[in-house]
Amino acid sequence: MTKYLTLFCFALISVILIVEDVDSCMFPRDWTELPLKDRLTAANTVILGYVTNLVPSTETREDYRNNTVIYIPQYYTAKVLVTCPFHGVFNKVRQAAIELAPVNTGSSCKFTTIRKHNYYIFMLNDSLSSVKQAPMEVNYQSAAIDLTELSMDVVRTEFGKDIVKLGDEYSCPPASETKAKRKDPAKLIESDFGKLPKPNTANKITHLGLITLIVSFLVSILF
Repeated sequence: MTKYLTLFCFALISVILIVEDVDSCMFPRDWTELPLKDRLTAANTVILGYVTNLVPSTETREDYRNNTVIYIPQYYTAKVLVTCPFHGVFNKVRQAAIELAPVNTGSSCKFTTIRKHNYYIFMLNDSLSSVKQAPMEVNYQSAAIDLTELSMDVVRTEFGKDIVKLGDEYSCPPASETKAKRKDPAKLIESDFGKLPKPNTANKITHLGLITLIVSFLVSILF
């Protein structure tokens, strides 16, 4: 009886621990995925950044792998070079490099997971006047967006910037104008067909004089 009671208690404690861990990461009951456009426009600051390094935290947590307890970093701090600022407060003390934490937490709530030596569109919680930054995980979704046609198109339409790759690096010139200016219809016809010749007044006068002389000559013969 004692054996079964011990097993029951052990199972109950395990279930409670699992539920607590999952509960801390559960989405709200009516949660739905938010489109990228809405997340980017809701963020305090949006940049294009390049991850130069990932530094593990000194805090660790236990993890079980192959029936062995190991200790892994609680989270990582990303060293990010700011390539292009798109949205937010960018004053004279804008930082060229920031430290973004926490990322790659290793827990079941790892919304923002990034890799070293990669470019991402980052959503940040603060302005670029601070070196220390926190990811802004709008709607419990990742604060780091991969560069895709969709994400670059959203940046273009919402922030007026193109993301252009030059070799292994990126730049962000202003989005090019796509709407052609309307032309005046008369000028358009003129350009397509050339200018219409103007009537020659001198020729008109010459022809009229010749007709007058002929009529006068005929009259003199008849009368």
